[in-house]
This record gives sequence, C-alpha cells and structure tokens, in this order.
Amino acid sequence: MEPFTLPLSNDSMVAGICNLPAPSAFDHKSRPLVVGIHGGTYDCHYFDANDKHSASRVSRALGIPFVAIDRPCYGRTGSFLPVPEGSTFEAETGKWLHCYILPALWAKFGVPNGCNSIVLLCHSFGVMGGLAAAAMHAQDQAPSYPLAGVVMSGIGSRSLPQPKRDNENSVNEARNSTEGMVMPPKVKDFLMMPTGTVDPDVLALTEQLNQPTPFAEMESFFPWMLTCPRIDLSLVQGAPHCMELSYWSQGWYSRCFGFALECSTSFAARP
Repeated sequence: MEPFTLPLSNDSMVAGICNLPAPSAFDHKSRPLVVGIHGGTYDCHYFDANDKHSASRVSRALGIPFVAIDRPCYGRTGSFLPVPEGSTFEAETGKWLHCYILPALWAKFGVPNGCNSIVLLCHSFGVMGGLAAAAMHAQDQAPSYPLAGVVMSGIGSRSLPQPKRDNENSVNEARNSTEGMVMPPKVKDFLMMPTGTVDPDVLALTEQLNQPTPFAEMESFFPWMLTCPRIDLSLVQGAPHCMELSYWSQGWYSRCFGFALECSTSFAARP
C-alpha cells in the first residue's frame, strides 16, 4: 500500500497507508471507504504485513478504497499526551478521530473516490477509540463525514491466557520503557498468535510490526454503548487474537469488506 500524511485542523498530522482502486473497478451503487484502526503494539502496517496478509487484496478485488492510519500517539501521527485531566485515552482518541482525522480522510480519500460513507475496521485496543468516535458522531448534529458502520475484532469478554512465569521479567522490563509498553516478541507471539494459527512467515515479522503502546492506553478502559440498527456477532473458533495476520486473514477481510458494502448500501437506502 502507499504511504501518506495529511495535515489536521488542530495543527497536527495523521499518517498511514492506502489502497485506492479506480472507481471504474467498482460496479456497485454505493461505495464505502473502509478505514483500518490498529490495536495496541502495532501501527498502520498491521493491515498490510505482507502480500498474503493485507487488506489490499480484498480492497482491489472488490474495488473498495481502504485506508489504515497510525492512531494518535502512535507512529507518525500526532499525539495528545499527556491525557487531559478528567478525560481518558480512549475518549481523546475518539475525539481526534471524530473531530480531526476522519473528516480529513473523508475529504482526501472518500469524496474524490466516489464513496458515500465510511466504515471503520477496528482491532483490539483500536475498538475503544473507534466506538468513542462513533458515539460522538451519533450525537453530532452536523457531522463532517458520513459514518455507516463499525467492524470490531480481537475484543471480547474473556481474557487471553497469561504468559508463562519465565516471561514475566521481560514483560515488566518492557513496562519501564520511556516510550511506553514494548511487548517482547516471544510474549507477543504467545499471546496473540498461538502455534498453528499463523503462517511462519508472519512470526518473522513480529519485531518489524512491533510498536510501543502508551502507558495511558494500558491503564484506561471504558464501555461505549450505541443504539445500532444492526449488530452481527460471531465467534471464529480456533482463530487467534490477531486474525488479520492469521490463516483466517483473507476470509475475515472478505467478511469485513462485504459487511462494509452492506452498510454503505443501507446508508444510501435510508428514507
């Protein structure tokens, strides 16, 4: 995918990667702009790890524009740290997404590519910020971008298995990093990509894809409740936390982009 940077209206910037099929490649009436929002310890390249594990394959096949960003406080995107008093990491992420980042993405990639709406594709820690932005959008009387749906993965009601005791020291050392929590690759693989769920080539990319997670994000969680016209829930048995990097990758992306098409069609069909 192609890298990009965009200035934001708060004098900061957002960085990411994009795949923009020509409008002629799309023969559907309603075209969504799918925006990838990565989880903790990753950046935008989570959605484009290599050719076999990239959202761009389904994006090209269906002719749907795809953009993945570095979330605020990650990679080359600006930071709001320290978290303002009385707020949370997720609330500030949602604010940046809703007020600055999504409007900029819509103007740059949505409108010129004939899209009628945005659908967020959120993974893990990226889900909370994505839902916060969706909640703010729902309360905004004059939003500056159309939001049709949210896809979430890597989040649920059960915790992942904990690392073995001999990994505890390396986890604690990582927490003392001045940049944030940098998860040791072996621990990360153990937690997120159990043996037998991913191609060995993906494990070789762990260090390349690894990014520090701000301590403020690790310490702050909260629920966002939305009134939705449609909710689809599923459990992919046997799949790992990082499904986008697993053997299930292209099947999952196909479902996500198909759902995005349904959302954009429903958005266009509203009375």
